Amino acid sequence: MERMPVYPGGQQALTADLRREFQVASAAAGCATPAFPVYVRLVVGPSGYVYAARRINAGAYDKPTSLPALPAACEAAIAVAARRLLRLQPGRQNNKPVTVELMVKLLDGTK
Repeated sequence: MERMPVYPGGQQALTADLRREFQVASAAAGCATPAFPVYVRLVVGPSGYVYAARRINAGAYDKPTSLPALPAACEAAIAVAARRLLRLQPGRQNNKPVTVELMVKLLDGTK
């Protein structure tokens, strides 16, 4: 990967926007904030838009763990939150836009 996708405002803005949108979507869906870490895999297409989002059942890239399942309402709230994100500058390989997966820590596990 020559260039990873870039969110307006950087990684901190991406995390903050995803958390904010998740809180709004989870409140509307009736999903309580989980008391354990939640990591999300975002798939950014060549257009720069996130077209898929899913919770990752892992503690980190190098230390996978088994975490409790999220209720379906929370999984749906993750998808809604991801769709509301701003367009990213797409990742590039050989100077062409490509699909890239990103991992974002949505929640740290404290209420």
